[in-house]
Amino acid sequence: MSNPVVIDLGSESIKAGFAGQVPDAGEPRIITPSLVQVHPRGTQANGNSGGRVMPVVQRGSVTSMDRLDAMLHYLLYDQLGWEKGDEGSVLFVEPLFVGKAEREQLTQLMFEGYNVSGLYLHDAAALSLFAAGKLAGISVDIGHGKVDIAAVSEGVTQAQGAARMSFAGEQPCQHAPLMPVPSCMPVPSSMPVPSFHAACVFQAET
Repeated sequence: MSNPVVIDLGSESIKAGFAGQVPDAGEPRIITPSLVQVHPRGTQANGNSGGRVMPVVQRGSVTSMDRLDAMLHYLLYDQLGWEKGDEGSVLFVEPLFVGKAEREQLTQLMFEGYNVSGLYLHDAAALSLFAAGKLAGISVDIGHGKVDIAAVSEGVTQAQGAARMSFAGEQPCQHAPLMPVPSCMPVPSSMPVPSFHAACVFQAET
């Protein structure tokens, strides 16, 4: 794989696509709900076999590395066409306040589980300004489960002055269901939800 894959892990949806190959509509190549199906032991893992639907990301934090592993396999191999032995590099759009332990777990998963040729983690605040052709400014990232605000100077996010609000797009959708807000519309049921066998997940969550 020559072009790296860019992955943006959100609380409501996860976006992924190849760098430098943005479609004409300006949207990522893959947009999928940030959900996976967790199946009991012995149940075949497929999108139609039932099971509990669980989130991969909540308020900027990965809920389970096993769920993230299932989502990444779905994105990279099933949707973007990676093949075993011919993996490429990945850029993760990282929210603010990601802990060292979570970053280390993700790094270990990508190199040991996916044999990536390169891995780059960069915070969303700086990347948002880069996309606008700026190296300095204020980034306000309004998501489904949180709002992150940070100053960026010379391409570096000033973490000491960053702030997070837990009130975001999810709350208006819950408390004002009659408001005509397009983003509050549910994800179509026809969209596939990645699934996986849950034996290791139950061990991790008990």
